Amino acid sequence: MKRGKSKMKTSTDEQLARRFHLLNTCVTVVLMAAIIISITNFGREAWIGAKQVGFIMTGSHNDHGWNRAKFRGINYVCNEFGYDLLLRENVPISGQEFQRTVEELADKGTKTIFLASSYHSDEVERLAMKYPRIQFHGIDVKPALDNIHKYSVRYIELRYLSGIIAGLHTKTNHIGYVAPFSCPEVNQGINAFALGVQSVNPKADILLVWTGDWDNPSNEQQAVHNLRALHADVLAYHQDGDVVPVAAERAGISFISFHESYPNYKFFLAGINANWSSIYQHIMSLQNNPSVWKNDDISWTGFTQGMADIEPAMEKLSPRERAVYESERWKLLSGKLIFAGEIFDRNNVKRCEAGESISSDYIQNQMDWLVKGVNIIGY
Repeated sequence: MKRGKSKMKTSTDEQLARRFHLLNTCVTVVLMAAIIISITNFGREAWIGAKQVGFIMTGSHNDHGWNRAKFRGINYVCNEFGYDLLLRENVPISGQEFQRTVEELADKGTKTIFLASSYHSDEVERLAMKYPRIQFHGIDVKPALDNIHKYSVRYIELRYLSGIIAGLHTKTNHIGYVAPFSCPEVNQGINAFALGVQSVNPKADILLVWTGDWDNPSNEQQAVHNLRALHADVLAYHQDGDVVPVAAERAGISFISFHESYPNYKFFLAGINANWSSIYQHIMSLQNNPSVWKNDDISWTGFTQGMADIEPAMEKLSPRERAVYESERWKLLSGKLIFAGEIFDRNNVKRCEAGESISSDYIQNQMDWLVKGVNIIGY
């Protein structure tokens, strides 16, 4: 009997052990499955976030000019390389709505956010600190943190070339320029344009009208009207939309466009455009190669790097105009500096000495004056 009881006890212990082992195996399998699912979901979310590009605009993507040009560029890159573009339009330059837009993109796991306006810069640093894993790219932002990156287009060579075209093409020697207000970005363009005009036509007057904003249709239309009344027969501009070229076409004034070209317009003379698809493609390629990024400066890229160009309506230029344009274009591509030699401002203050040149940093960030020969005719 004792031997029988011992045998029964051993059998019971073995059954309990087997059950415990089976239970332990089941728990292990469940835990492993949970871990695998968690890792898979995390990896999926991280991959999705890495393939998303947030693009925040102060205007609409179908605006003619600045906004549409930038949208077309980033949209091309996203379509070409398989990124999911998360477009956010008509977002104010600051405040709660801008912050909520960034937070919404961050909640989706977005790892790259482009700010399509320089006026977002004041709040970028705080948001970049809050979201250190997001790379913020902004027009003229201050790169105060490792995840804040500045990109901007250098137009001065193209403004200079357009000034040469205008100076050669004018018959009245009255050349108009429509711009929002005085700031380094605007002033450098006006000055480069004026120096281009003066290099081929010292007798020409550059008539400047301020509109007060990047996008002010009524003031822009009035500016064109005022320039026509002053017998301007060529004009250029630095505005976001297409109000100026449309008004110039109606007024019969030859114009040099900005952000878009108008080859079907009778009075279209030339167009200055950034190659936004190349710019955004370059930025994305650098972001995927951090070691290269540190040695590559895209904070002010333009004509000589193939990131911007001018499109003259060659059939409207005389043989002499074409010859001078091509010669000066080659000189600029070969390294000719625009802001070099003696330069005086409107108050006859010498801003650059003979044999010297103005630094790129000063041109981009500190140019608060206009060259001699620019006449402000209205605000």
